[in-house]
Amino acid sequence: MNSVVSNLKYETVLSSNNILEMDSLDFDQLFKAAADGDIEPFKRIDQQQVCFNLITTPIKNTILHINISSEKASMKFMEEILEICPSLLLQVNAQGDTPLHVAAKFEHIAIVDVLIKLARAQRDQESESRIGAVRQMLRMTNNKGNTALHEAMQYKGVRGLVKILVKEDPDFLYSTNNIGETPLYIAAEIGFLQGAIELLKNCSLVAHEGPNGKTALHAAVMINIPDLTRKILQKRESLTKEIDDNGWTPLHYAAYYGYQQVTRTLLEFGKSAAYIGDKYRKMTPLHLATSQGHIDIAKEIILCCPDCYDLVDERGWNVLHFAMASLCRKELSSLLENPLMKRLVKEKDDKGNTPLHVLATCTRSMETLHNSFNSIISEVRVNPSAVNKRNISAANAYNYGYPELKCEIMALSEDNEEGPYVRGILRRKCNYLDEHFKQLKGAKESHLIAAALIATVTFAAAFTLPGGYKNEEGKHQGTAILSRNSAFQAFIITDAIAMVFSTSAVFIYVVMSLDMFKKYINLFELGAWITVVAMGAMVMAFVTGTYAVLAPLWLAIVTCFIGLSFFFFVLPVASRRPTMDSAASSSNIVEGISLGSTTPENNATIHETLDIICPAHHHRFLDAAACGNSQPFNKQIAEQIKLIVTPIKNTVLHINIASEKVSTEFVEDVLGICPSLLVQVNTQGDTPLHVAAKFERIDVVKALIKHARAQHELESGIGAVRQMLRMTNNKGNTALHEAMQNKCIRVVKLLLREDTDFSYPANHCGETPLYIAALTGFYNAVIEMLGIGTSVSHDGPNGKTALHAAVRRNNQGLLTRRIIEKMKNLTKEKDDNGWTPLHCAAYYGRYEVMHILLEFDKSPTYVGDKYRKMTPLHLAASRGYLNMIMDMISQCPDCYELVDDREWNFLHFAMATLNKDELFILLQLPLIKKLLHVKDAKGNTPLHVLAAITPYLTFRLDNIINKVGGDTNAVNQHYVNVAEVFNLGCPNLKQEIIELSKHTGDGPYPQGVIVTKNIHENRILELSGKAKDPHLVVAALILIVTFAAAFTLPGGYRSDEESKNQGTAILSRKSAFQTFVISDAIAMVFSMCAVFSYFIMSLEALPLKKYLTLFIMTPWFVVIAMAAMAIAFVTGTYAVLSPSLGLAIVTCLIGLTVFLLLGRVGYTFVKEN
Repeated sequence: MNSVVSNLKYETVLSSNNILEMDSLDFDQLFKAAADGDIEPFKRIDQQQVCFNLITTPIKNTILHINISSEKASMKFMEEILEICPSLLLQVNAQGDTPLHVAAKFEHIAIVDVLIKLARAQRDQESESRIGAVRQMLRMTNNKGNTALHEAMQYKGVRGLVKILVKEDPDFLYSTNNIGETPLYIAAEIGFLQGAIELLKNCSLVAHEGPNGKTALHAAVMINIPDLTRKILQKRESLTKEIDDNGWTPLHYAAYYGYQQVTRTLLEFGKSAAYIGDKYRKMTPLHLATSQGHIDIAKEIILCCPDCYDLVDERGWNVLHFAMASLCRKELSSLLENPLMKRLVKEKDDKGNTPLHVLATCTRSMETLHNSFNSIISEVRVNPSAVNKRNISAANAYNYGYPELKCEIMALSEDNEEGPYVRGILRRKCNYLDEHFKQLKGAKESHLIAAALIATVTFAAAFTLPGGYKNEEGKHQGTAILSRNSAFQAFIITDAIAMVFSTSAVFIYVVMSLDMFKKYINLFELGAWITVVAMGAMVMAFVTGTYAVLAPLWLAIVTCFIGLSFFFFVLPVASRRPTMDSAASSSNIVEGISLGSTTPENNATIHETLDIICPAHHHRFLDAAACGNSQPFNKQIAEQIKLIVTPIKNTVLHINIASEKVSTEFVEDVLGICPSLLVQVNTQGDTPLHVAAKFERIDVVKALIKHARAQHELESGIGAVRQMLRMTNNKGNTALHEAMQNKCIRVVKLLLREDTDFSYPANHCGETPLYIAALTGFYNAVIEMLGIGTSVSHDGPNGKTALHAAVRRNNQGLLTRRIIEKMKNLTKEKDDNGWTPLHCAAYYGRYEVMHILLEFDKSPTYVGDKYRKMTPLHLAASRGYLNMIMDMISQCPDCYELVDDREWNFLHFAMATLNKDELFILLQLPLIKKLLHVKDAKGNTPLHVLAAITPYLTFRLDNIINKVGGDTNAVNQHYVNVAEVFNLGCPNLKQEIIELSKHTGDGPYPQGVIVTKNIHENRILELSGKAKDPHLVVAALILIVTFAAAFTLPGGYRSDEESKNQGTAILSRKSAFQTFVISDAIAMVFSMCAVFSYFIMSLEALPLKKYLTLFIMTPWFVVIAMAAMAIAFVTGTYAVLSPSLGLAIVTCLIGLTVFLLLGRVGYTFVKEN
């Protein structure tokens, strides 16, 4: 403590009028003397009349407390006072502080030393615990439960002070104070490294406890001090496994907060923590590291503990589920370079969601990451068609959204501000990019204005030429005076480049305002760099133009240098431009060793990747197992071999099979020594056969079967081989399930031959091997299973069969045909939603599959589903599949009249989903025309639906009626006819149709019940609101420029006073000039129309139909005006540069390149929308 605090305390003591219950004046003098370290007044006191230990302040501070806390603390004063009154040594104040507590708090090393010396000199007054006065003093606690050592640590006292205190009582186990903190924990929590070192070095026993179940190691890790972490671990390695009240080990905190060096230190001393799930969500450190985007730490953990990669949390999420939600594309690609990580792509959580479902949900919700999903799919080479328990595939989640999973991920990314997940469970993928994306939208407006102004200036500059025009009569009259000057020619070219690039940038920003491009950032970057190029060209035009007209050379050079200094700023900035991936990454991607590869360099440390719970002398066996070396194993240690396991109970056999140096000879040798390893399982319930099937080790599978066959028959009546083949792991998977999931046909054939009579049941997800093979398109495996000659279980989750899975997979119908030929009755099987395979084919548009299904059985065509009574024909119509509709009606003509639960027939659906030409084709069938008059439960005919859903500008209703017939006067239950619905709208019917078109993300209709063809007015209004303001600015600028250009004509005006054409355009008879005038007029008129339209659109009373008409037409006005302005630029410059034909042609070519970009971007826009 400093002198200010000491004086403050002293003044506080002396400021009271009631310092003592006795004579205040006398005691005031004594307190002043104590603060000054003056012993004389105390010597004059008769001790028989006044006891010093009664001289206290209102908070019970003795004269010793006062002296120690003052600036004039005196060792001599203390020695003499304690000689007079020894009891002051242990006397406490109101806070329970002894003089030693105060000395430790104020960091008085010398005084602490004196107090200990004086205590030692006193006659031992041993208590029953037989401790001396020194230790009694050191162990005394104040009201907070703090000893003097606690105080020294809390106030980060000097190292020597801690050393004195601990050396005097090295055998005492300093316990926790009232808030659960030991001295070591306090030192670790505040980063008092030297104090912690002294404590660890000098105390034989050191308590490490902290509040909420934490230890000193937790505290050291949380403030990221690797040296302190190492010192604590050197004293007590077991702290790596200690969990706090949240179930977090120190490794959990290091992983969560991203402390890489601390993580390495922790893993160096103990790896078992990598396998521990926390209390609330069963998340391991690997899960936490990945969830927070710390890919370097995730790689570190996987490198040290490779068999922890497939551990899951309470929801069944593995590390890759978290990675898909938190890492950017570059980080994901880096992580997926590991072969083990790629295997997790197919693993499902408790709801059946694979990591690809998570990736699809995250990338869909972020406009910045649309390319990530497809790029990751191509990297892992996995078909995203695997469905979860709600029948949603990753592809569906990406294309149509998955609201439930999205909400779950959003909730995980929220900051809790308390508990173990203070930063949220997930660092949402590309939080930075999302924020950056919002910033781009704001920046786009200013970029647009900048590009438009550059276009304006450069366009005008082309006709306000430096040097002016020639006025003399002749064929060159009206042309540029400096047209043959090199600097002038450079000016013209760079000005043209600036105008073209800025105009292109303006066009890009105008299109971006509609927010319909997926590659928004790419377009923004393109527009930005085009604008930068335009700026550069404009600067060059300024430099060359001024150089051409400035006569003094020095002035021209200075002006040029000033202009070119722009590039000294631009080029360094451009060279340091960060990429999107680097901006999104929160940490550097460090190089690591792929788990799929084991090199000689890391083989030597492979035992370190296993846990320290294995006895030290087992390390060489684990190392040998990973290398495929069977020499250390012999019959003398046969009983111990099965005890050599990792924290997740992987045996040496599991380890060898999963390593790259897998050895069939090793497997045979070890099984010869310890046969029980054959069916020994790890914590996932996997036998060695499961692992061999998972990793596609065909030779190992053969060796395991051979060894099992050599064993005796078991009492159950089945052989050891079949017993092994039928064993299931914790997921309910047999080895055949694993082989199917990993698509290894040789393993599948071998397993099936060994147990042809067994009907493999479903696993815990409800999937049989045949269902898995069908779902993943594993055609050869399906053929193999169907050909074994006995009954094969075909069940799947949610009541589905292998035929449902084959239909979803499509595969040109090959799988479907094979399965039906073996099990014809499956065509009638319904899942929990009441869907037959034909329903699936109709909903997902599997045209070839539908033909095969109808070839074998037409009865499902008449089956309505569970929730809406929709038949396959209804589903095909609701999705807009005209070919399927026509074929179903052709093969089952009497199914066309069937209705759903609202009494909609298939034509009601078709009116909402088919376009005009498709409707004309469909309504050529006489049977179908009859349905035009059939009403639903609310009295609406199919024409009511058509009228409600038809976009106002698509086609006229009377054209439909004239071609196909129908009664527009038919009314529904609300007495509204078709014509009135078309002209005035029918909100209830329209809302019903909109609800049917929503993507539910789950249930039997994950993509919505219907796909509507209409453009919703709300979306139009939203888009027009975003686009209107920037379009108005552009249109206004074009209007201003083209209007001004009409009076600042290229070539100038005739100034000959004697001519009757004085004041007219000099170049008026030139074709290029005439084209310029016409195109400039067109640009002016169209831009004027656009400005007028945007003003009209702002009127709230404007009818919706007129609003939509203007919304569609006005952007084209702007585009036409831009194109006309570009033509005016080209023709105008050509007119004045005709004497220099080469320069004129080059300028025209540069100007016309704008149409290439306009065409390309316009084509992309139309194609995407």
